[in-house]
Amino acid sequence: MNPRRALQVLIGIEQPSPDGWSLIRAIDNLGCHLHHDLGDVCDIQLLVPKGNGSLISQFEVWGIRVRAVEPAFVNEGIGPEIDDPSLRQAIATAREQDWDYIVVPDEFLSYIDVIERQFHMRLGDLSFLLRLIEIFVRGFGVAWSFENPVFNDSFNHLYFAELQETVAEGFLLMNRLTGKGQDSSTVETVRSLFFNRLPHVCYSRDQLLFYLLQREAELRSGANRQPFAFELNYHLNFHYILVYGALDHAAMVVNEVCQLGLSPKQVGATYESFQKKLKASFPELYGIFSSSETAKIVARLGQLRHLTAHRGSINPATLVQIPDREATNEELDAYLSEIGQDPRLLDFAGVPDTQELLLEIQRSFAKRELLERNALDSDIVPVEIDGKCAYVRPFEDVTWPYRASLNILRQIIRE
Repeated sequence: MNPRRALQVLIGIEQPSPDGWSLIRAIDNLGCHLHHDLGDVCDIQLLVPKGNGSLISQFEVWGIRVRAVEPAFVNEGIGPEIDDPSLRQAIATAREQDWDYIVVPDEFLSYIDVIERQFHMRLGDLSFLLRLIEIFVRGFGVAWSFENPVFNDSFNHLYFAELQETVAEGFLLMNRLTGKGQDSSTVETVRSLFFNRLPHVCYSRDQLLFYLLQREAELRSGANRQPFAFELNYHLNFHYILVYGALDHAAMVVNEVCQLGLSPKQVGATYESFQKKLKASFPELYGIFSSSETAKIVARLGQLRHLTAHRGSINPATLVQIPDREATNEELDAYLSEIGQDPRLLDFAGVPDTQELLLEIQRSFAKRELLERNALDSDIVPVEIDGKCAYVRPFEDVTWPYRASLNILRQIIRE
């Protein structure tokens, strides 16, 4: 499955503020860079309803690329909870054209969750659109930030700018260690945490957000399989290893900088040997590693990290209602024929075993899809914390692991 290369945005506000126009010009500048310098590796398309003549004229005055579109007929597919006529019109137009994002006035932001859940479409203001565009273009290898706009930037430089405060603290620590004649291996442990691992964490986070954006587009189009499941699960597994590893990496930094004298195999954020030695020598640092807040974060991160590192793979699943009767092979075959996925319709002359194997695989996919029509919940991963079973939704807040671990890391370095 190929990712979509155009992010389509409907401007659903009557007239942007002066600050809003500054943001739109910044988007247009990026679009020109994508077109002229990068060979249309991807595109940002701005759209305006034809009825808003004054807004279209303003785009022309600024020389900003925009396409005027006909408003769509508002049908009954939009629920009564969305009661504003102008918003219903914007949603209907975006749905008909399969667009990704609608820029709306602040009074409509309360509808964000409803529209995303029902239509797999994003709703928000211009400032949030900038973040969405950053994620979109980064997915195509374009290292871009509106806060620090640099054409043909590298991802290392991009994430150094994002982590500027934290990286600066790491750099100061390296300089102090070098000035005191600290062993070069200790300086390297610090350097690799701030200049390698943290940018990698940011990159894996953005890849997850990119494929979630692509998945929404496919779901809007009525995809009946799990779009981009492989890419999402791959980056999710690697992300948790990187994020949890940042905490163990921080413990290594503490062990070497504070000269605790423990061997590498004795050091880890949750290791008893490390915490015992730290408590006796540096109680303030021990308080950070052993606090209840840190323990909660480590427990949640650790569940998924240990799963992917030692016991299997993180594969968010759908929770379904078990039917009273399972579908028969005949019913599964009929469903496969209906959606054009019956392998017996393909030419496998002379290889009946291959055809039978493919049929069984397709039947298993069909069974899952039919079960998911009665889904109770989706994108869940079972976990057990403190002897209690529950489940988490790692795609619901992709940035949480990054933010939580970075907060702990900053406390450690500042101490």
